Amino acid sequence: MSQIVTKFISATGSTSGQVLTSNGPTAVPSWQTPSISLTSEVTGVLPIANGGTDNGSLPVTAGGVIYTDGTKFQNVGAGTSGQVLTSNGSSAPSWATNTPSFSGLTTNGVIYATSSTTVGSTSAGTSGYVLTSNGSGSAPTFQAPGSSPTSSYWSGYFARTDQWQVTTSSFGALTYDGSGGPALTQRQGTITVTAAGSSQPGITFTPASSSSVYIITVGLIGGTNGSGDDLAFQLTDGTTTITTSTTRIYGSYSDDQPWISMSGIYVPGTSSPVTVNIQGATNGTGYINNSIASAEAASIEWTLLQIM
Repeated sequence: MSQIVTKFISATGSTSGQVLTSNGPTAVPSWQTPSISLTSEVTGVLPIANGGTDNGSLPVTAGGVIYTDGTKFQNVGAGTSGQVLTSNGSSAPSWATNTPSFSGLTTNGVIYATSSTTVGSTSAGTSGYVLTSNGSGSAPTFQAPGSSPTSSYWSGYFARTDQWQVTTSSFGALTYDGSGGPALTQRQGTITVTAAGSSQPGITFTPASSSSVYIITVGLIGGTNGSGDDLAFQLTDGTTTITTSTTRIYGSYSDDQPWISMSGIYVPGTSSPVTVNIQGATNGTGYINNSIASAEAASIEWTLLQIM
């Protein structure tokens, strides 16, 4: 049966990209923007290269994670609350319980920074002990409450043949007039101590840290040339006066040479070497002198104890 064209449709009024769409046997076709129903007009599996999954049976799981097996998408499924997604190399990832693993740590120890990028661990403390700082550059440690963080100490003496003279009315350096130069001898200790330079009756040592605290004790034989003269000594690092001791002499040094003791707390405030000297002052002529007391071994006794 022949079909007779009864109408023509014009391209006029169409928009670029539109297509001529049938509206059924009884309706005039029209220009329309193409649209595809993804539920009724698409079949098959769309490849990944075309924006698909390449997996026609890909499940959709609440809480699942999509990954690829190299050719298509897969679903790892939902994990248990608290688990973490873990790589298994080229195999499928899986959910696993998060169990951190560290090396170089001590059970029941405390983690602290050993540098800006590394950490260390203290040893486990004894019950009742407290974590105590040992200053910059030293690891913290557990210690008994109130105990000293270190047991560093030193004691020593200058020989009895060493003698220093005091002639100024204000505190200042002493003049060595012994024989052979000052001889500092260690009795015992764990701190490295040397004699101060310039033949002064002092000691030089390096503090353990800038926050270290020491007790310094000095005992010396003092005397003057004149009866009734005043004689005073002090301990100083040149900036800080650690302690001062004053005595009144009622006889010449040959008649009366009292044992003068001084003790003070010293906070160096540095981890660089420091020198602590004895300075003297008198209104006459004073001495640190034991050269006539042959029964004595020392003219000056020093004790250095670190308490923090």
